[in-house]
Amino acid sequence: MDTKSKNIKYSKTSKIIGFIICVIALVSFVGSLVYMAYNEDFVRHRQFEDTYTFRNEYGRTIGNVLDYYINLVSETNIKRKV
Repeated sequence: MDTKSKNIKYSKTSKIIGFIICVIALVSFVGSLVYMAYNEDFVRHRQFEDTYTFRNEYGRTIGNVLDYYINLVSETNIKRKV
């Protein structure tokens, strides 16, 4: 049983629209791969709190708060003590 391929002609506008859709899909795919490559920390971990970025920022913030309340003394406190 032979199958004969039919010669189906498409208009130029439908070919152009199809090509544009394929290009948009390819650019979106490449963009998502680039995003995943640069943000692998967020892709790998389930929650934001597990990421290295969060832990680093959280530790730095805690250190700044401790410095402010323990090590550093405000100007008004210095004037009161004198």
